[in-house]
Amino acid sequence: MTEQERIDRKKFHEAFKRDMPLDGLLVAASGSLKIDVIKLDKMVQDLNPDYDSDNCTYKGVGGYSLSKIIGEVYGEELEGIINKYL
Repeated sequence: MTEQERIDRKKFHEAFKRDMPLDGLLVAASGSLKIDVIKLDKMVQDLNPDYDSDNCTYKGVGGYSLSKIIGEVYGEELEGIINKYL
């Protein structure tokens, strides 16, 4: 793991109070961090009950992708970190 990956994992943990949900097979195959987007989506929904990933809504407003809610709730820096490892 690179120093930047360590820093990014720490920032993720500070924001979500959970470890980054990694895709073990992709990590093993690529040798770098790869987030499991399904686990991430479930985690974000568990932490934000107003987010409905099935209907792409947040607080009843449509058009909310996983990336959009992460950016809005957790900030653009974390959105960028997550997008880097998808």
